[in-house]
Amino acid sequence: MTKPNEPNQIPVQERLINAAIACFLDDEYHKVTTRQIAAQADTNASMIRYYFGNKESLYEEMIRQTLQPLIDVLDSEMLESSGGFSEYFKLYYHTMQQNPKFPVLILKVLALNHGPGKRLVNAEDKERV
Repeated sequence: MTKPNEPNQIPVQERLINAAIACFLDDEYHKVTTRQIAAQADTNASMIRYYFGNKESLYEEMIRQTLQPLIDVLDSEMLESSGGFSEYFKLYYHTMQQNPKFPVLILKVLALNHGPGKRLVNAEDKERV
């Protein structure tokens, strides 16, 4: 009998995103390989191409999915009240608590141009304007 948290019970695409988070938070973008991500996700590297096209797209999707709840709030009415700011910061800290190294990754992307995510972040900023 399989358990709900066994790899074959979690969709491949979700396993790849989770593996990408683990791999990219632990090492530099250019040092992480698709084989490494696939092994962590208990699948093969061809699944990265199937679902995401390439490593860069997987990387960007990992950032997008992690930040999406925070971005959604920026597009909502939540921040129109002081209580909304408090709720936003709770959401932010909850998100970052799940992935404590994620703020460092975002800093690397935005300030140091490590990895391809800067284009993604800038595109989302332009969409909100």
